[in-house]
Amino acid sequence: MYFTKQVWLDSLEASVFALIIIFTGYKIVRTSVAGIMDEADTKLLHNLVDLLNKNRRENWIDLHNLRFIKYGSTLHCDCHLTVPWYLNVYEAHAEIEALAKLIRDEFGEAVELFAHSDGCEQFSCRICTKQNCLVRKYDFEKKVMWTIKNISKDSRHEVFS
Repeated sequence: MYFTKQVWLDSLEASVFALIIIFTGYKIVRTSVAGIMDEADTKLLHNLVDLLNKNRRENWIDLHNLRFIKYGSTLHCDCHLTVPWYLNVYEAHAEIEALAKLIRDEFGEAVELFAHSDGCEQFSCRICTKQNCLVRKYDFEKKVMWTIKNISKDSRHEVFS
């Protein structure tokens, strides 16, 4: 106002700075609330699901009840991995370790992984891609592609005939 002698310019300038402050404040509050509420990071989840689909192992029949949460610099992954029921404890544990290695190789060592192994059920045969399974009860029908929506559900995948 001092230089231009235009009174309205002071109000306009104040309004612009007020909008900048409100917008910046909104972004800060939004980010803080998302962290407090453990909001899902969809970009991170998409990357994880793509990684899992591309590197799926034969004994990984199903993956469900997935939670992938960021706590500061740490990523926490919790899931249920369905493996053939006849694997012994060491073999099932090796599959979980392979899953953990895959995730850590992609997202870094700051990943906590808690995976629960489930043994396959008869309905799993229809989605199981394992070759030469000697205990298969049903023919393979369809490979389930994991998505954010279906991998997050607390239920195993199956094909309904």
